[in-house]
Amino acid sequence: MTIKEKLYKEYVIAENKLNALIGEHLIGGDNIDEFFESRTFKNLASSYTKDELKRKIYNVEVSYNNAFEKKRTEEYFDTEEGK
Repeated sequence: MTIKEKLYKEYVIAENKLNALIGEHLIGGDNIDEFFESRTFKNLASSYTKDELKRKIYNVEVSYNNAFEKKRTEEYFDTEEGK
């Protein structure tokens, strides 16, 4: 696996983590391992530079942290103590 493929895989995993949290469609569908072996994955990975992939990973991690904090806050306000 090339460096770009490893970075893209890291991005896809982070993006899927975010998508699962907010209830969105997961990249690669139900069989993620099959997606990571596919030609589509390899083509997508090669279409970005390493810096772009690192930036995408960072942005998704920030988005995940923000979404997680928002969800946690909403869940707190749904409790008796939070009301």
